[in-house]
Amino acid sequence: MAPELEPVYLIGGSDQPKVSVAVKRLRARFPAESIEELSAEPGPSACSGADAVASLNALGMFGSGERLVMIRGMAGWKREDVDAVAAYLEAPAPHAVLALVGAPPRAGELAKVCEAAGTVLRFDIPARARGRRLDYPAWVRNQFERHGTSIDADAARRLVELVGEDANALEAEVAKLATWANGDAVGTHEVERLAAQTPNSSAFAVTDAWGARDRGGAIAAAFGAVEESGEEPFLQAVRVAGQAAKVRGARRILDGGGSTRDIAKELDLKDYPARKAAQFADNYSSEELDRAVVRLARLDFDLKGGTPLSGALLLERALLEVTGPRGRD
Repeated sequence: MAPELEPVYLIGGSDQPKVSVAVKRLRARFPAESIEELSAEPGPSACSGADAVASLNALGMFGSGERLVMIRGMAGWKREDVDAVAAYLEAPAPHAVLALVGAPPRAGELAKVCEAAGTVLRFDIPARARGRRLDYPAWVRNQFERHGTSIDADAARRLVELVGEDANALEAEVAKLATWANGDAVGTHEVERLAAQTPNSSAFAVTDAWGARDRGGAIAAAFGAVEESGEEPFLQAVRVAGQAAKVRGARRILDGGGSTRDIAKELDLKDYPARKAAQFADNYSSEELDRAVVRLARLDFDLKGGTPLSGALLLERALLEVTGPRGRD
């Protein structure tokens, strides 16, 4: 085995694009016919630690060329699986490389064992300053910088809202937007116009259309979510009701002389949602928001069996009423 290759590599982390690149580079060191890929995911053909060791030890029977055994999905491995790999790594088979891709199991100390015998490569999206939640918007901004393009914080958050917290999907959208921008800055308008939305982004489409008082847009977005994506009308109703409550609170704070910062503090919102609530509050009076909250509460009751009408019809009727033109009940 070439001296620069370790007997074991543990590759994982939340930054899936980087994980994929690391795996691709390792695979490129071996002929395709000398790579054996196994899965430890639960199922009838799941690879155990003992199975992995057997595959590694059997490779010597097929010649002296270097071979790679790649195993994915070890999170469900038990202590005996980890112990089997640890025992193997005390005297690994020559010309064999073990690649473990994914999160290590909680049982045992697989990461420490792999670090002692080989290399651990972990690629993670940075966490937020407070809490353990991953900071996908910050990661998006870093990806744009790698492409020589800038994006402001609000546009990065909007891209995450539309695409979702999927690093692979976000990376593809960053590459697309950066190519389109050709060095120019990317803003929220460009993100909303060009980003490919996931089915979950329809939730934001409905609430944003309601907040902008776009009756046609709200109905169209709700129809797309219910009819095309198969989402339950109840989920749409819950999101709109939640947004209406936030905007109603923002309207009350603004009418009392408060600012966006006060909205964020009193309603326990981040900066971007607080500014969005303030923006939407400008489109509705306090009385209209009061009526909207009551109407959406009625919708919740109807969707839970208060009427035999279909959920899609009930949702559409409610959106028509709470997104009406100014000055009309």
